[in-house]
Order: sequence, then structure tokens, then C-alpha cells
Amino acid sequence: MTEKMDSNWFPHTPSVKGGGSVGFAGLISRLARSLSATMPPLLIALILFPMTLDAASKEGSSWPMFLADPTHSAQNGSKLSPPLELLWDYRAGDAIYASPAVTQSTIYFGSLDGVFYALDRESGDERWLFETEAGIISSAAVKDGRVFFGGKDSHFYCLDAESGELIWKYKTAGKITTSPAVVDGIVYFASNDRYLYALHMEKGYLIWKTALSKSLNSSGVYSSPAIVGNMAYVAEKSFTVSAIDITLARIVWTFKTHSAVYSTPTVNNGRLFIGGYDRMVYALNAEDGELEWKVPLGDWVFAAPVSDGEQVYVGDKEGKLTSFDADNGSIEWQQNLGSKISSSMAIAQGIGYVATEEGVLYAVGLEDGDILWKEEVPGDAFHSSPAIVDEQLYIGSLNGYLFAWGKE
Repeated sequence: MTEKMDSNWFPHTPSVKGGGSVGFAGLISRLARSLSATMPPLLIALILFPMTLDAASKEGSSWPMFLADPTHSAQNGSKLSPPLELLWDYRAGDAIYASPAVTQSTIYFGSLDGVFYALDRESGDERWLFETEAGIISSAAVKDGRVFFGGKDSHFYCLDAESGELIWKYKTAGKITTSPAVVDGIVYFASNDRYLYALHMEKGYLIWKTALSKSLNSSGVYSSPAIVGNMAYVAEKSFTVSAIDITLARIVWTFKTHSAVYSTPTVNNGRLFIGGYDRMVYALNAEDGELEWKVPLGDWVFAAPVSDGEQVYVGDKEGKLTSFDADNGSIEWQQNLGSKISSSMAIAQGIGYVATEEGVLYAVGLEDGDILWKEEVPGDAFHSSPAIVDEQLYIGSLNGYLFAWGKE
């Protein structure tokens, strides 16, 4: 079921704070919409995805949302290389499951204490705090002077990125543990009420919401939507991966796994990659949802698979980090990190950075899986995924620390 609150929202593009510019992402989305009249979604994605990555590599000085961008590429052109040194740490009031969003000057993240934090990127000093009514697992997105995130109090928030003042909030019928994607003046996120939402970025009103699976089996949504061209992709605990046409606000295809899905989808070169609690990693055709390959692993897959175009990388709850050939799923290498992996990888210069539930951060060579560097935080654990900006890496821990590693 789809509800549209503004039937004239498409092709109108909402204005955004600061004079109406929607930036490169907005231009990409507009181009996708104009192409959608004559081209299939897969061809559009193949045309536009390299442009999006190229823009990210040129910018390189921000990590504005979960896994870097709406496609979840997990890379931004950073020149980070090991070894790294601890630059500073900051103690929040409770565990940090969220991954930080990072601009040139500020780091944004929420904690299970229900507080949303903004820290100075260089020093780790507090810029401001914002209190909500429940814990925060959702990773934030930053766009045009605003920061967006969801809370376990069922509200979706928009704050002024500079001051932390509330601009608007939107109430859903379930807790929000997914992370938003912001494209073309519209914010997309899913709630545990099993709807995918599209909200006006500036005003916060509902543009549309689309019901996901009707199944009550293991219901809930922890997977964060990926946006490519005119398509959104999201998964549910109800064993379902869905593709939604965001110009029509309707589901185009669904794919059934054999168990719950917490993993977030990533999309690269016309393929969607995702893992499941059925211990499988899947590659689906992003246009029609047809299975291209699936490979079993030794335990649950919670983390998001990420891809550099040629290979796909993901860790599992057995503690193994695996590299697959993106075309056929053949295993290129495996590295046993010795502890459960819930963190998704971030990529910089052919090196993958990933953390484990035993509190160890690793740098792994993506060509052969060799461990190039590691740092242990005794007595701590990581669920948060790294964010990389310039030559610094940021990650939150279950003991409530936000760490900054880099070069002195």
C-alpha cells in the first residue's frame, strides 16, 4: 500500500536551504528521472553510478551518510593508509552502534543514551548535544546544513547542523533503527512499522510512504535503503528484499531469502549485494531482482557487503572476512579475524578497514586479504562501521567511545 500526501510532488523538485541548490546528487537524480521515460532502471544505474563515484572521489573530504553515499559505496577517495595512531577519543553516555557522519569540520552520531552528538573533527570537543526520548542506532546523514537521523522513540529528526536546534521531526508508528539517504531534496528511511518513507528535506512533510512486506514473520526493518537512479532498495527481517521505484512510490520487485535480513544492500554496476541470517551472501540483478549468485558462509551475515566493482567484501558472525568475485561469487580469499564481525567495511586506496566485536580495528589489503595493521581496544567491542575523511578514520564503540585514528 502506498500513501501519497502530495500528488504533485513529481516532477517538482523541493527547494533546499540556502537558495534552492540541490547539488550534484540532485542533478544525478533529476537526470535519472528524465532518462526513466525512455530507459530501463538498470541502464540508468550503469550510466549514472560511475558519475556518482567520480564525484565522491573528487570531494573526498566528507562522509555524509552511512557507508559514504546513497549507493553505499563505502569509499570517498580518501588517501588514508596504515599505520594509524589514536588521535583522540570521546566518551558518550552509552553504547554507540551508529556509524558517524563526518563533514570537513564536524562529526555527528547518536548513542543508546538517547543523545545526538556533534563533535569538532580535529579535537573531539563537543560542539552541541541534542536529547531525544529513547536510544539512537540510526546513523545520521548530513546535507545542506542539516543533519537527519531516526530514533527508537519512533521520531525522525532534522536538526540544524551548526547549532543543533530542532528544525522539524516526524512521527512514525515504529522505532527507527535504519539510516537515511538524502537525494534531490528528499530524505528516505524505513521504520519498524514496515514502511519506506520519503519526506521533504526542508519542511519535513510526508511526500509518500510505501508498505513493505505484509508478512508478520520476524517483522521489522533494520536495513537502510540504498538509492540508485530512480530506485530504492531495502531489506526486512521478514526474509524480503524489495526494490521501490521512487518516482512512482511502488514496489517493482521483491526477493525472498531463507531467514531474517539485517544487512544493508549495496549496489554496484547493476548488481545488488546483501547478506542474511541464512548465512548467505546474495548478488541480485538490480533491475529485476533475479538471483545472479549466492554463496554460503559459516555464520550469520549482519554487515553490509561492499564492492569496489570487481570484488565484494563482507564479514560474518564467525569472524571471517571474505572477498568474492563480483561477477560470479567465487571466493577470492578469506581472512579469519578471530571474532564476530558486525561492522561494515570502509575502503581507501585498496585497503579495507573493518572492526570486530572483540574491539580490534583492522586494515586489510583488498588484493590478497593480508592484515596490514591492527589496533586493539581492550575490553571494548565494535558494531559501528568506520567513516573515513581525508586521512582520518572515525568509529564508535559499545563502551560509548568515539575514536579518531590517523596520522599525527
